[in-house]
Formats: sequence, C-alpha cells, structure tokens
Amino acid sequence: MKTIDLGIKKPKSSGFTLAETLAVIILVGVIASLAVPNFFKFIANYTLKSSANELYQAVSRAQAYSVQRRENWQFSLRSSNGVLQYAVHRATLDPNTNATSIQWNSLPSNINLNSETNLSQPTSGIYQVCFSDQGLPSTPSGSPQSCTYPASFNAPQQITLGISGLAQYRRCIIISTLLGALTTGQEQATPNSNGKSCY
Repeated sequence: MKTIDLGIKKPKSSGFTLAETLAVIILVGVIASLAVPNFFKFIANYTLKSSANELYQAVSRAQAYSVQRRENWQFSLRSSNGVLQYAVHRATLDPNTNATSIQWNSLPSNINLNSETNLSQPTSGIYQVCFSDQGLPSTPSGSPQSCTYPASFNAPQQITLGISGLAQYRRCIIISTLLGALTTGQEQATPNSNGKSCY
C-alpha cells in the first residue's frame, strides 16, 4: 500500500531537554552556594565600617564643638536594650539624669562593643570622652561633668566595635595623644605593644 504525502510536516521539537535544564539548575545552585556567604560577609563588613565611621565622625564633632563654642563637650556611648547608642552633647549634661534632653543615635543592632574598648565609664555603664574648651581630651569628672586638662586621661583610648557572628571583623576609633589626635584602625593578625589586636 502506498502512503500519500499531504504536505503536512511534523513540527521539530524545540527547547531544552530535561538533562540540560537540570544541569543548568545544578550549576546555578553551586555558584549561588559559593557567592551567598561571601556576599553576607561583605554586607556585615560594610555595616561595621560604616558604624565605625559614624562614631569617628561623632567623636570628631564633639571635639570640634568644644573648640568652636569654647565650652566642654562630650561624646557618650551606651547600650540600650542590646543596641549601641551614642550622643554628642555639652559636658554639663549628665547622660544619666538628662537622658531625655540628649539626642541618642542608634547603631545597627548587630554591632557590639569589643572588650578592647577602654574609654572612661564613670556612670552607669556609659562610656565617655570629654573635650575641654581647647579640644583636648580628658576623663569627665564631677557633677555637672567637667573636663579638666590634662586630668586623668590615659592615652591611647579606643572604642572597638565588632559584629555579631563574625569575630574576625573589628574596627576601632583611637584617641591616640593628649592633644586628641583621632585615628581609625582595624583587626590585625598580631597584637600591638598594648596587647590590642585592633590598631
């Protein structure tokens, strides 16, 4: 028997086979599993760097205000409900009794203070650096707070920040001289002569 060709052609199958689709899905999964942890570390490190920069600017602002306005200004740092907060205010305002008249700024909740922080902590867990009317750092004392230079200021003093879950990342702000020179630092492989790893 003879077949008759009606001129209708079968469509050719186009697209990907199941094996090709699975190979692409597996490849994308492998690349994502390598990239995602590094991306999260990048975000965490960026958050830490920007928080350290924010504190550096705040300490600088307290020092600049003290010189510009010819009065004592203070940088204060506290933990409130597990969140680090900082304030720049006149030294005559006690951060404990005048907490409502001081504007506290919060850092991201995953930022924490490292044990290398050695700022003065005279009242209720609030770390403080006071700047005299000449911009010189001193340890706050008295009520109302007064900054007397050279007072009992032990240089260098530093604020060391860490980030939750990533102990190898640290950033620090260092008040390195009696003249109030400010520098920033980061985690180093070997401790310095003061035994600190962030410098």
